[in-house]
Amino acid sequence: FAAARAGTLRLALGSVATADRTYINGAKVGSTGAWHKPGGCSSRLDYRSYAVPASALHVGPDNVAAIWVWSEGSGPAGLVDWAQPDRRIGPFDPGASPGHKQTGYTLGGVGWYRKTFRPDARWGERLQLFVEGCYMNCSVYLNGEHLLTHPYGYTSFAVDLTAGGLRLGQPNVLAIRAESRGSNSRWYAGAGLFRPVSLLAHPALHLAVPGGVYVTTPHIALTASDGLRADATVAVNVTVANARGTTAAGAGARVELFDERGVSLGVGFASLPEVGGGGSASVLLSFDVRGVRTWSPGQPSLYRAVATLSCGGGLRDGCPDTETATFGVRSFSFDSSAGFVLNGQSVKLHGGCVHHDNGPLGSKAIGRAEERRGGVL
Repeated sequence: FAAARAGTLRLALGSVATADRTYINGAKVGSTGAWHKPGGCSSRLDYRSYAVPASALHVGPDNVAAIWVWSEGSGPAGLVDWAQPDRRIGPFDPGASPGHKQTGYTLGGVGWYRKTFRPDARWGERLQLFVEGCYMNCSVYLNGEHLLTHPYGYTSFAVDLTAGGLRLGQPNVLAIRAESRGSNSRWYAGAGLFRPVSLLAHPALHLAVPGGVYVTTPHIALTASDGLRADATVAVNVTVANARGTTAAGAGARVELFDERGVSLGVGFASLPEVGGGGSASVLLSFDVRGVRTWSPGQPSLYRAVATLSCGGGLRDGCPDTETATFGVRSFSFDSSAGFVLNGQSVKLHGGCVHHDNGPLGSKAIGRAEERRGGVL
């Protein structure tokens, strides 16, 4: 009973063909495969084992296991190799893996990351933790206090450490808990921290993270028949967050556009509305640029929008918080006769359905692995 209560007692069936329903003392403990449906997503012949809960067991030796099997075709049938030994190797178990082959027979589990650091007051008024990728159910703790849980594994998130009780000039223990269990994807999704984790220092009134500077090109007019030049409207949305407990007034945003050579294409200023304590506010600046180089695979021209926050007293006071957004100028459309049209030119799309992981290397973004994948494509 101790193993069953701990969740470590399993009934190993060995290799089974094709579908099964398994019971202990009349209580169903597991099943695999589609009943009376040839084919399907499940393997015709694979290793299986099921967890046995304590509630399904009787005290004493009289416990009955019943296995109902439906086998497809004229090949192997029933319990093909019931004496097969346990197949678990490290984090892989073809019987216990909730996702089976869809998740690479991995078991999943819980992982902890901890770091001790001593913050300096000169770093900035507010410190944020920015997590670019944590799969999944990611919880952040500071000095033993829970700050946030981010369930989804494919989006980045930020945590305000200062508001969470950060102790300046003293040792602080930052902990991240990641939990990946169950059949959560149709492919191997990885687990834990698979993208960079950064500590960001800001003034109390700062450009929001993430998404403080967002650039769009709502209007593009091509000026060359080959689509290599265009006149465009560039819209830059600047979002400011206020970590103070009081309303901030008199702030403004300065935005400057630069081309590939670092030549300025224009400067804009805008006053921000009052930003309530703990709130945010946005302002939109628009620029008309002429004769710029468009972006395409053959001409990947990129521009920069540099946003600087002005913290009251005037728009040109200069504030230590600055963010740069890189963007391209291009127009595209899909047409039933021309297909994909980029900057007025029909372009054939070549590529494949590529997931973010690097196969047996896992889900971490490894520079050389990403470079090799691009080369193979």
